[in-house]
Amino acid sequence: MGGTGKTPHTEYLVRWLKQNYRVATLSRGYKRKTTGFLSAKDQHSVSDIGDEPMQYFREFGNEVAIAVDENRVHGVKQLLNDSPDLQVIVLDDAFQHLPIKAGFSIVLTDYFTPYFKDFLIPMGSLREHRSAAKYADMIIVTKCPSVLSPITRNYFLSKIKPLPHQKVLFSYFTYGDFVPVTAMAEHKSRLIFLKYCCLQAL
Repeated sequence: MGGTGKTPHTEYLVRWLKQNYRVATLSRGYKRKTTGFLSAKDQHSVSDIGDEPMQYFREFGNEVAIAVDENRVHGVKQLLNDSPDLQVIVLDDAFQHLPIKAGFSIVLTDYFTPYFKDFLIPMGSLREHRSAAKYADMIIVTKCPSVLSPITRNYFLSKIKPLPHQKVLFSYFTYGDFVPVTAMAEHKSRLIFLKYCCLQAL
């Protein structure tokens, strides 16, 4: 039901792929007030394309084609029609979207609540049975400690039991500095920084 780190992992993949490929992202556009296919432009807002696609657009701008469509098959066709030179389309949260067959599927699972300990909703947070993980090409355990012991790593591997075609990876987050979003926040952040500098000087 979310919370595994899908958005930052999508950004990571796009950032890595766009160095060598012409890349696009395709999302459903959760909670947007529009319908159908929409390609992100400067004039669009969160209500037009959804919060996560807007975050991608703010991150990558026009370097990457960013689109939304609740019908992923239609969305892929429209992206390829608009940009025939596309080489990779990253589908955001499409593992359950059965009408389309992805060339490579990744499943994310939270280190603190791995899918092998979870249950289907409403008892748990899984949208489908844990056995569906066998259809993934890669399983990433997210939100891990930055240093993972071999014992912990082997524990997860013993529970996931990856198939011969599957790769299991472990990821962790690092957070950047806070960014003020208003003029007042900018002013207060400067005051805090000055106080911190004074304390450091003492």
